[in-house]
Amino acid sequence: MVGLYPYSDANGYLAGGLRLLHGDELDGVSARRPLTSGLWSILLFLTHGNFKYALASMLFLSAISLVLPVRELVRTHGWTAGYMMFLAIFLFYRRFIGTTLSENLGLMLGCIGFAFIWRSVWINRKPLLLAGTLILTLALNTRAGAFFILPSLAVWAGFAWRQSTRFSIKSFTLVLIAILGGFSLNYLVIRNISQPGSYQGNFSYVAYGLVYGGDWTLVYKQHPEIGDLPTVTEKYKTIYSLVLKRLEDKPSSLIFGILRAYRDFFISPNGPYSFVNFALYRPTQHKHAKTSLKELASTRDLPSIFQVLMHDKWHYLQILTTLLTFVFLSLLALTGVILLIRLRTSGAHLMILSGLGILASVPFAPPWDADLMRVYAATIPFMIAFPAIGIAGIMSFLRKEHTSQPNCQPKYPDDGNYLVVPVLLAILAMCLSPILLKLFAPERDINHYTSQYQRLKTIRGSIITLNYGESQSSWSTRVDLNEVRKNLAIHSSGYPATTAEIESFSPGDSLVMCYNEQAGLLVFLVMNKPELDQYGSTTFSAPIKTLLPDNNKGIWRKIDSDVN
Repeated sequence: MVGLYPYSDANGYLAGGLRLLHGDELDGVSARRPLTSGLWSILLFLTHGNFKYALASMLFLSAISLVLPVRELVRTHGWTAGYMMFLAIFLFYRRFIGTTLSENLGLMLGCIGFAFIWRSVWINRKPLLLAGTLILTLALNTRAGAFFILPSLAVWAGFAWRQSTRFSIKSFTLVLIAILGGFSLNYLVIRNISQPGSYQGNFSYVAYGLVYGGDWTLVYKQHPEIGDLPTVTEKYKTIYSLVLKRLEDKPSSLIFGILRAYRDFFISPNGPYSFVNFALYRPTQHKHAKTSLKELASTRDLPSIFQVLMHDKWHYLQILTTLLTFVFLSLLALTGVILLIRLRTSGAHLMILSGLGILASVPFAPPWDADLMRVYAATIPFMIAFPAIGIAGIMSFLRKEHTSQPNCQPKYPDDGNYLVVPVLLAILAMCLSPILLKLFAPERDINHYTSQYQRLKTIRGSIITLNYGESQSSWSTRVDLNEVRKNLAIHSSGYPATTAEIESFSPGDSLVMCYNEQAGLLVFLVMNKPELDQYGSTTFSAPIKTLLPDNNKGIWRKIDSDVN
C-alpha cells in the first residue's frame, strides 16, 4: 500500500519477524512459512528496526542470488541463454520487489539451489548436488510449490552417477538424505519459533477448490461460517474434513480436478510463463484503472477500438508486447524441450526429469491458484532454463553449429566445491538465528498494557507524509497523493474497504506503521502533524479507532482524540 506498507500475507510475514524480536511465537500466516518471518527478524535486527533498510537488504540479497543461475547458463550455453535467463527471472521477480512476501526468499534459495545443481552436472561433483538439493528443499519449504522435483533429482542422481551398475542406490540415497536434511532443518525452526498445526495449512484451501471445481476462495463462498472459527488450525481441520467427505462421496472429483489443472497449465493464460502477463491482470473496477485489452475487444466495435488505442497507444502497446513475450517464451520452451529430448547428456536428463517433477506437482499447485506462477517461485529457474536452452539452440543453428551444447567446456575454478561450505553456513545461520533472537529477546513491561490504550512502537523508516506533487524519489518521506490514488486499482477489487480508506487520505496526513506489542500485530495509523511530532519516533500508549466510521474491515486507524 502506498508503495511501502505490506498488506494481506505480506503483512503477516513482517509482523511475524517483529513477533520474534519481541520474544513471541509465530502464528497465523507467519506460522505457515516460518523461514520468511525468520529472515525478516534477522534483517530488522541488523538494520536496528529500520523497515526501509531491511527492504533494501532483502533486495540486495535477492539480486546477488538471481545472478547465480544467469552466470551458470552463460558458462554452459553462452550469453544469449544468459540474457534470456536474466530477462525471464526479472519479469517474474518484478512484482515482488520491495515486498515482504515469501516469494523473495523462495526465489532466492531456488536460484542458489539451481546454480549448485547445474554446476554439479558440468564438473561432476556430488557435494554440489547434495548442497543444491538441500537448499532447494528449503526453498520449497519457504514457498510451497513443485515438491515432486525433489524425488526427480534423486532419480536423476541414481542414473547420472551409476558407474558400472544400471542405477546407483548410493547416489539416490544420498540425495534423499539431503532432502530429508532440508525438511529436518525447517522442522527444527518450526518447533522453536512457531505454533504447531499451521505449517503449510493453506493447502487445505487448494485441495477444496481442486475437488469442488473452484479455486482456493471457493470454501468461503460455500461455507462462510469457516471464517468465524477462532484459530487457523481449526479452519484447516474443518476444510480437510470437507475435502475427505467429498472424496468419499465422489472419488471422481479428484480425477476431474487433476485433468482441469493440466488443461489450465498447458492451454490457458495461466500457464508456466504467465508471470509475464502481470500487465494484463490490473483490476478494471476502479475509476482510475484503464480498460484491459480483453475488455476492449469484447465490448466495442472496430472503429471504437481504434479510437481508444490511438488515445492511449502506449498502454495498449505494453499489453500487446506482454502477450507476444508470453508466446515467445512458450515457443522457446517447447524448442528447448525438443532439443533436450534429442540430446543424450547428463544435463539434458536433469532438465527432463526436473520438468517431469514439476509437471507431477501441477495438481497440487494448480494454475488457477498459482497467481501468475508465484507458487512456483522456488523452481522458476528450472522452468526458465527451458526457453534459455531453446534460444541457445536456435542461435547455434543460425551459426551453423547444429547443437545446443556450449562451444567449449565451461571454465570453473579447480576447486568446484569452494562455495559449498560458506553458502551452507550462511543458510544454517539464517535458519538458526531467529531461534536465538526469540530466545534472547528483551523482556517487556506488561504494566503498560491496558484494555483501552494500545501499546504501540513506531517502526523506523515507515513514516510517509502525503502532499500534492512533492514526491522526489521512492525513498522520500513525502509522497504525491495523486500518484497514490492513480494506483488504487490494485486494491479496488479485492480490498474495497482499504480502497475507501486510502481515498479518504488528505494532503498533510502522515502515514505511520506501528507494532502492537500486546497483540503482536502491525497497526497502520494516519496522523496529523501534532500527533506525528508527539508519537512519530517512540513507543507510546494511545487509544485508536477505525479511520472511517462503520468500516471495520479496513486496516487503517487513527488516534481517538475523544478518549482522555
